[in-house]
Amino acid sequence: MVCAICAPVYHADTVAEHKALQQIVKELRQLDKLIDKAEREANPSERIRFRYDWLRRDLKLVKEGIQDHLDGPSTEPRTFDPLQGDYRQ
Repeated sequence: MVCAICAPVYHADTVAEHKALQQIVKELRQLDKLIDKAEREANPSERIRFRYDWLRRDLKLVKEGIQDHLDGPSTEPRTFDPLQGDYRQ
């Protein structure tokens, strides 16, 4: 009988988690405009430049990882490309 009481709470937590993760994906997509703006305003003659392409790639990997989880967790082990993390060249 206890399991019947716990199940709705678990489901509510899962729904809340999925909503939060969907919001994160939405926010990450909105960052694309800010990244485009920053790249346009960058000084091309700087000796050390910010690698916007690497940032976009990392954000894409994060979005895809979250979306994969939302689409249904896999029971199979998966491998993921590492994030770049350092955006200066």
